[in-house]
Amino acid sequence: MMLLVHDLLIQTLLYSSALLSGIYLVFSNTIMPVLSRLDAAQGITCMQAINRRIQNPLFFAIFFGSPLVSISILVMESLFSDHLYGATSFSAALLAMAAFLTTLLVNVPLNGRLDQANPHSQSDQQTWYRFVSDWTRWNTLRAIALAFSALLVA
Repeated sequence: MMLLVHDLLIQTLLYSSALLSGIYLVFSNTIMPVLSRLDAAQGITCMQAINRRIQNPLFFAIFFGSPLVSISILVMESLFSDHLYGATSFSAALLAMAAFLTTLLVNVPLNGRLDQANPHSQSDQQTWYRFVSDWTRWNTLRAIALAFSALLVA
């Protein structure tokens, strides 16, 4: 029974890491480069709309489910260290947790500051260019961490 639960958690981690990595990759590879070419007022307005829209039940289920699964795996691996998967699944769970914490500690605060920005304010327009650079760098890092997480348990 424990092995079945563990296998289910591993499969869930694989899918949630792959899905989140794909979402983040699309942002870093496509959406942010397009937004960076818009004038600042348009970029701010568009990203504010995206940040509001992404807060939906489907995304939240995947986004918040991933760390719950990761914590479960970390606990199981700590308690049953002789388990078949061992260090690989433990490492995958740590990478997923690192991506989640990066989101909470870096990307969400950046989004919060951008949400307060006035697209027509000169100073807030300068904030946009810093936002694009900083947000994309950290977003790419979490996409890579989640891709490795998925690969480790694939």
